[in-house]
Amino acid sequence: MGVPLVSGLRLNHLAFADDVALVTSSKRGTLRLASQFETGLAKVGLLPNTTKSAKLTIMVNSKSKRWVCDKTPYFKLARNVVPTMGVTDVYRYLGTCG
Repeated sequence: MGVPLVSGLRLNHLAFADDVALVTSSKRGTLRLASQFETGLAKVGLLPNTTKSAKLTIMVNSKSKRWVCDKTPYFKLARNVVPTMGVTDVYRYLGTCG
């Protein structure tokens, strides 16, 4: 799971004060990492908040040799579907747009 880095390491998440970005290279990896994340949160009595969550999927279309945004919802956290974002969507973070 994750994205390979030059050093041979794999990046699979970015953790901030109270936010986490999960980084994967496949839908299967996303489902697995999200499940592990949710299990880890449950161990300390926490649940993910899907109203404050979003999914952005950027993939390569090898046929057209372009990056495309897949807005298909395909995974859940806390039994709720995680909303999807497109490349032109705006995500409000801490009361600011940007």
